[in-house]
Amino acid sequence: MLYHLLAGYSGEMSVIEFVETYFDRIVELHFHDGKYPKIDHKPLGEYDLPVRELLLKLLEKDFKGPLVYELNFEEAIQSMEYIRINIPEALK
Repeated sequence: MLYHLLAGYSGEMSVIEFVETYFDRIVELHFHDGKYPKIDHKPLGEYDLPVRELLLKLLEKDFKGPLVYELNFEEAIQSMEYIRINIPEALK
């Protein structure tokens, strides 16, 4: 069965609740920031995605799948820089 969470668009379940509930079924994450209801596919750290909490939760659970940026090249670089500066512990 396929599960999809688009933060803010998929009902009341938070991203963290989704990871807790469906972790054993998550094979990859498409990663970008946004704001409900109309802002989507933005660099990390600009809007509502709890980037720190999400990355640390994935580390805690030993996530091994890919994190795929759904961004253009410049936005992906900007997002990596955001993580490097703000969540360096996620880059083990």
